[in-house]
Amino acid sequence: MTLIASFLNGESSDVLSVRDRGLSYGDGLFETLAVVNRKIPLLDRHISRLEQGLAVLKLPADVELIKKHLGMILNLALPNFAVAKLIVTRGESGRGYLPVQSTPNILLQVFASDFQIRDRVLVHSCRQTLGHQPELAGLKTLCALPYVLAAAERVGTHFDEGLLFDQNGSLVEATARNVFIVVDNTLITPNLDACGVNGVMRAYVMDWAASEKIDVLEKMIHKSDLDEASELFLTNSVTGVWSVRAWYDSNDRAPRREWPMGLMAKKLQKHLSEQIFL
Repeated sequence: MTLIASFLNGESSDVLSVRDRGLSYGDGLFETLAVVNRKIPLLDRHISRLEQGLAVLKLPADVELIKKHLGMILNLALPNFAVAKLIVTRGESGRGYLPVQSTPNILLQVFASDFQIRDRVLVHSCRQTLGHQPELAGLKTLCALPYVLAAAERVGTHFDEGLLFDQNGSLVEATARNVFIVVDNTLITPNLDACGVNGVMRAYVMDWAASEKIDVLEKMIHKSDLDEASELFLTNSVTGVWSVRAWYDSNDRAPRREWPMGLMAKKLQKHLSEQIFL
């Protein structure tokens, strides 16, 4: 992606203090937002999740100011599809974990990007697992090393994404996307009470399914459930819906499970192209 612009607290800048707690301790949150034809789809959902995270971290950032900064980027010379990354940190401090009163920093970067629907992707089971952190479950914090390590596993491979399981072997999500399976016409997604990111597209898809009278279930998903699924797809607020063609488990050289193009994923892609990414 090509960087179009970068802002710190509303001013054009790409410089952050070495004393920032986001850099020192991962003390902050982030949101990645699609910018489509000068609009930010699902903005209210992004802001809602951000507000939840700010409350959990007891981070006193001004949400109305953040909204103002996001609105500012819509005045830039943007391509039809761009990506904005919003980072909110606790601000600057000295050494030590103990949070001190400081002014939060709001960083905003905007990148040019091409939106392309990805079909028939290949996924693998990651060796990296996720530990349980119920208090942070669902949030997008700056503490992302498990995802970095998991994503690194597919460097030099033919895989498009990796599936992440928790310490007990239950499926949680993909490295940068949420996971849905279809079993007996029921849409199932992993329960995220213990760990994982509650993606805004995940929530949107669940609401869409309910509006379509499709049964939706959040539950623990095991590898045996993937074996029984008639469809597997991945969701993300920037890349939409990816239909999975094959899943490779562990070090298997052949796929453990393959799927035809899923009807639900196809229907969702059409809906998103008409209602979200337009």
